[in-house]
Amino acid sequence: MNKYSNYKVFVFGSWIKNGHEEILPYPGTWRDLLSDAEFIKFKDKHSITDEQLVFIKKGFNGEDIDSEDPDEITIQDEGAFPFGTHAGKPMHEVPDRYYIFLLAQPWIIKWPTVLSYAKQVKSRMNTGSASKQDIKTILHKIL
Repeated sequence: MNKYSNYKVFVFGSWIKNGHEEILPYPGTWRDLLSDAEFIKFKDKHSITDEQLVFIKKGFNGEDIDSEDPDEITIQDEGAFPFGTHAGKPMHEVPDRYYIFLLAQPWIIKWPTVLSYAKQVKSRMNTGSASKQDIKTILHKIL
């Protein structure tokens, strides 16, 4: 887990969309950003949590940092991940790609909490904003 404050990742989201100093504004959608390979790599490298992703999205969309979007509230109170390599980790710390993998497994129905959380992760990833080339340009400047 990283030590970035919610405010810091909120500002980062704003910089992605609006630009800052040497960072060019990102004209794409949130959906494009979430599926961009460079952003995914950045998110994994910096261990960006689901909670932090909510704040990045708020900054990206120009929302108030304190606003609550019921579609973006994550199931973090569901406890620890129940099995496998990630057993014992808080559910929001398990990589999104693993949840997407689990959705394709027929046996996942044995764990309804994990199934519900995985569906929420997939839903969040399918809501949109940003162009792949723009994200790459921005990330290369900041990394």
